Amino acid sequence: MLINSNSLIEDVNYILLVLIAVFMPIGITASSIIIILLVLLWILSKKFSQTFVSLKNRKLLIPLIVFYLLHVIALLYTKNIDSGLFALEVRLSMLIFPIVIGGITITTSRIRKILLTFSYCIFFYSLLCYFVAVYKSNGMLFETSPAWRSPFNRENYTSPILGIHPSYFSMYVIFAILILFEDVITNIKAAKSKIKIASNLIIIPILIFTLFNLSSRTSLVIFVLFFLTFIYRTLNLFSNRKYKIISWGVFIFIGFAIYALFFNEKLLYRYSDKNSYWRKELQWVSAIDVFKKSPIVGVSPGDALDELMTSYEKYNYQEGVDTEFNVHNQHLQTLNSLGLIGLILFELTLILPFLKSVKQKNYLIASFFILFGLSVMTESMLRTQKGVIFYSFFSSLLLLYLYRVEEELTNKSIATHS
Repeated sequence: MLINSNSLIEDVNYILLVLIAVFMPIGITASSIIIILLVLLWILSKKFSQTFVSLKNRKLLIPLIVFYLLHVIALLYTKNIDSGLFALEVRLSMLIFPIVIGGITITTSRIRKILLTFSYCIFFYSLLCYFVAVYKSNGMLFETSPAWRSPFNRENYTSPILGIHPSYFSMYVIFAILILFEDVITNIKAAKSKIKIASNLIIIPILIFTLFNLSSRTSLVIFVLFFLTFIYRTLNLFSNRKYKIISWGVFIFIGFAIYALFFNEKLLYRYSDKNSYWRKELQWVSAIDVFKKSPIVGVSPGDALDELMTSYEKYNYQEGVDTEFNVHNQHLQTLNSLGLIGLILFELTLILPFLKSVKQKNYLIASFFILFGLSVMTESMLRTQKGVIFYSFFSSLLLLYLYRVEEELTNKSIATHS
């Protein structure tokens, strides 16, 4: 029997979107099952024409769909069909989320609740990792020797519990901090929910501590940039001198805490990796060589890694060949796989939503696209489902939020003048 109740469909869609936000950091299997259910609901609702109209009106969702279709076209000139098909499987949510999310009916308040749910789940998972690490280290806060065996070491901290690379989880943590900070700002402006403001202000420093413990240098630099904007925006909130002094005091305290953490010898030991810079230099030089072979359409996602290994051999980078290191830069990865056409499309999926969010003065959404664009400077995050689902889900959801804000304002204007 076909589903006919619009309100029921909306409620189930909302629940499924919440569940994706909950399970995204911890389980690809769970996320995949929920995505399948989301697609099945979309099919059963038989709103294909409505989805088409929605995408026509919400044009910024289209570049992500076209970007995925480029991967499909690349199968025509790939040598490694199996690898090309696997790339399509990994990136399938780039096609699903813009179509399904772009066509659903959901309020902006529900989207905000999905974002907050994600943030609180990240907080819970952070505590879980921390308590497990403390238990494994017999109550020691940090260990440095041997570093790779420490429960607080990067991979040992997140992988056994969440099954996620620390660079990815660092990005999740920063986004959670951004969401909570924006929620604090919103509640202060509205002069409501002091308990919620207080709880968020307790959670944020704990997430900052988690971020430092994950030892991702790129994420740390990104966070410092956002932290400076936090200071600026918070101080602009208050005209009262007393509140400005209190705000300065809070930020100075957090700043000293960050300084103490960052210049802690044990943490510095864990952040130090003298070999990583020359590795990245070799990876990026090799990637440029691959790009030169097919600058317009790329060598295809299926052949990109094989071509990179050939380039590594040319530069005698045996470690890269043995471990099959990827480029560790999504911009270069896209340039290799899909050439200049693919890179332009990928950049459009970042730049166009960013510009729209700036136009609407939505700092959270603008920050999301800055966060992802900078994070993929040192990681090829669209090669894994954890990265693909994160980007395609939130970029589609946040774009939908921007469009819903416009639609709600239009509806209010019509109601006022009628």
